[in-house]
Amino acid sequence: GPAGFLMLYKTLGTPTPVGFASSPDGVHWQKAEAPLFAADLLPGSSAIGSLSLLAHDGQLWLYSEQFRGSRNRTDIYLLQAPLP
Repeated sequence: GPAGFLMLYKTLGTPTPVGFASSPDGVHWQKAEAPLFAADLLPGSSAIGSLSLLAHDGQLWLYSEQFRGSRNRTDIYLLQAPLP
């Protein structure tokens, strides 16, 4: 995987976009130009909840809790994107 630190962050907006940043030292961060994921990526999803990230072989793998219509119903998905 990449050297240094990786970070996902949720931003304000609808649907909830998830941004990505990397850092060689944990102090100076470089943001990706566009969000990696958004809740509208999956049909019926209204927001993104808990996130868990793994970088492997130039790919980002993300376990994501997706809220479906209300905060009382969620599904868990495995999403994948190329490492920016």
